[in-house]
Formats: sequence, structure tokens, C-alpha cells
Amino acid sequence: MLIQITINLARVLQVFIEQFGMGLFYLYMAILLLKRSRDRLNILMSGFFLNVFIGTVVNVIYVFIVIESLAIILNFITYFLFCFAQVFLLGANILLLKSEKTFNSKLQVLLISGFACLLLGLLFIPNGIQINESTNYIPAWNLTFLIYALITTIGYSIIPNLYVSALLYKRFKTKELKRKWSYYVLGILLYYIEWCGVSISNYLNDPMIRLIWNTFALSLIISAYLIYYGIGKSL
Repeated sequence: MLIQITINLARVLQVFIEQFGMGLFYLYMAILLLKRSRDRLNILMSGFFLNVFIGTVVNVIYVFIVIESLAIILNFITYFLFCFAQVFLLGANILLLKSEKTFNSKLQVLLISGFACLLLGLLFIPNGIQINESTNYIPAWNLTFLIYALITTIGYSIIPNLYVSALLYKRFKTKELKRKWSYYVLGILLYYIEWCGVSISNYLNDPMIRLIWNTFALSLIISAYLIYYGIGKSL
């Protein structure tokens, strides 16, 4: 019982101090972007940061929930937001590659809503998420849920974003822009690695693997700054 209490206490402290602290940093990045300018590019970029922030808030809430159905819903919302945030990076990159005239508001909404619809498909996977006493009220996913999440997010958001990022890098003429863009790409790669690692650890449901990826989550603060420095502050 003492060990169990210690584990739960450690999880609560981790969520509040590490993850929620990270969320506040993402909120701060969003505020900086919107204070700088409220053009379409900055709105899309701030959408990424705000979704991550809201995801951490929901994550803090469901740590204390012991009602299985409610905990599952809140865990889904948390994961949905961490996935959904990524499409705003893709939208910002496409806007930089094309133009606001070519990639207009209707196309931006279509891109974002299309990804949201695909992610909502996770809700229809039977027993995709389990959170109960047997899992120590920590999320455990089944293989179908994991595979659908990985294929959907990597195929719709990550691969296209890396491809567009490569096209933009080739387009930039100065070394300074290329250097800052490299920081941006490094930032999104750190986010993708953490997202993928957490997804897999939720399926494996191994305490040591969870500890490794929860520790690596600290890199998301670096990720946020690199993304902001590379695109939000410079372009």
C-alpha cells in the first residue's frame, strides 16, 4: 500500500510540475505569437501551442478521476489535442510554401477539420483505452488503437509536414534563414518523437518505459522554443 501511494504521489507531482509546467510554457509561446501579430500564419502557429496547453490542463484533471468512463473520455481528449495540434504546424508550413491566396481560409479549415474527423475515429475502437483499478488508473491502449493513431497522424500530418519543411528549406536563400529553419525542424522532430514514444508506451504499459518517456517529455520545452525561434519569431 505504501509503494502504491508513493507511485501515485510521484505521478501527481510529475503531472503538475513537469507536464503542466510545460503546458504553461506553450501557452506563453502562443501569447507571444498573438501579441506579435494576428495574421493567418501566427494564428495557425498559436493553434499548435494552445492545443498542447489545453491538453496538459485536461491531463491534470483526469489524474484525480477514478470513474472509469470519465477518465477514458478525458484521456481521449488529452491525446486528441496532442495529435490535433500537429495539423496546425502543417497548415502554417503550407501557408509559407504557397500563399494566403492559394491556401485560403476554406482550404485551411478543410485541412484541419479533415484531420479532426480522422482522429475522432479513435472513439469507435472497442476497448481502445482502458483506465481502471487493474491499470492503476493509468491509460493502457490496445494494439488497434495504437496502430490507428500512428497511421492516421504520421500519414496525415507528420510525413506531409516534413516534406513541406524540406521544400521550404530549399527555397530559402540566406544561410540565416536556413539555420533558423533547421532549428524549427529540430523542434517539430522532438515533438514527434515524444508523441510517438508516449503513444507506444501507453500500449506497452510498462512502468520503466513510461518513466523514460515521461523524463524525455522535458525536451518539449526545448521543442516549443525551437519552433517559436525558427518560425514564429523569425518569419
